Amino acid sequence: MKYFTRVLIFCLAVCTIFSGCSEDTAEKIKNTVKLGMIAQMNATPEQMDEVMEIMGVDTATTFYDNFNSMQAALSAKKVDEIQTHRS
Repeated sequence: MKYFTRVLIFCLAVCTIFSGCSEDTAEKIKNTVKLGMIAQMNATPEQMDEVMEIMGVDTATTFYDNFNSMQAALSAKKVDEIQTHRS
């Protein structure tokens, strides 16, 4: 019985040490800017996120078909910012 208790306590200690608090992940999600863009950009959301990461901004990009749907997403707080371009 003592052996079983020692093994159980050891396993709990190891799990506690390796699980950590993960504050970094929560902080990164908190600092991520949700960006809305028009779909005709000739890029994927992943490519835009990579470009913004190079510029030093952590974003989660969502493309919209038109400006009205982008405005609706902004009003509904689905995005934090919208980005437009001149054609």
